[in-house]
Amino acid sequence: MSRRWTRTITYLMIIATLIGIVLIALSVIFTSTQVVSQLFAAFGACVLTIGTVSLLERRIVLKEFMENYELLGDKVKTGIDRVYPAHSTHELQGLKETLLHGATREIKLLGYTFPDYALQYPKWRDELRTKAEAGVKITILLMKPKCQMMLKRCEDETKDDKPLYVIGAEQSPDVLKSFMDLKDSIKQTHRNNMEIRVFENYPTTNLQIYDDKMLVYWYGYRLAGTGSPFLLFTRTKNSTTEYYDEHFSNVYQASVEATREMLQ
Repeated sequence: MSRRWTRTITYLMIIATLIGIVLIALSVIFTSTQVVSQLFAAFGACVLTIGTVSLLERRIVLKEFMENYELLGDKVKTGIDRVYPAHSTHELQGLKETLLHGATREIKLLGYTFPDYALQYPKWRDELRTKAEAGVKITILLMKPKCQMMLKRCEDETKDDKPLYVIGAEQSPDVLKSFMDLKDSIKQTHRNNMEIRVFENYPTTNLQIYDDKMLVYWYGYRLAGTGSPFLLFTRTKNSTTEYYDEHFSNVYQASVEATREMLQ
């Protein structure tokens, strides 16, 4: 509804309320004629009630609209769609499958390791192959197996001499090998659609980008990365997501192409 019509309706409600007040006043003036007085009083009360209730209702609706508008404004600025608790494992798996299946342009993965894609869920690996062969550009950035920063992260992800995460430095070559085998299984004509690179800087953030959607979580000190809350963003211009896009770009520029020699 346009602002002009909104203003007009509000004015009509105010007029109805005033008419109701006038009619009630007339009922007092014409007390000598009981029938006329009662008619004025009844009709005035009815009109006054309708006008007052409508104005109150409109105020409530306007308040709700303004609250929702503010929330929408915050969402546009930040790009945040939803925050997932750390241990909502089943829900997150469903979300990743949905995002992966829906991607039509690009998939970008940046993290310490991605054992879910590489080792735990074969159907996700198959989906990545299907996407690459369908023309989707896939970029995977992993920590270089057993590099100094990976060993440091393994140390930081240990508490009371117990590792907080089952995939550490010893398993990292298996993760990288799984991704490289996956790339080799893609049809030759589409193999260049998948790029696998490794980096050696400290992993601060896990990023998963599927077209316009971005899933983010952080690596805390003495905390398992998978224990972090997961934030789902919509990538928009002039929003928080530009920071993470730049982070991905920076890590990409500092990374090198993965080779079989790194599996030693």
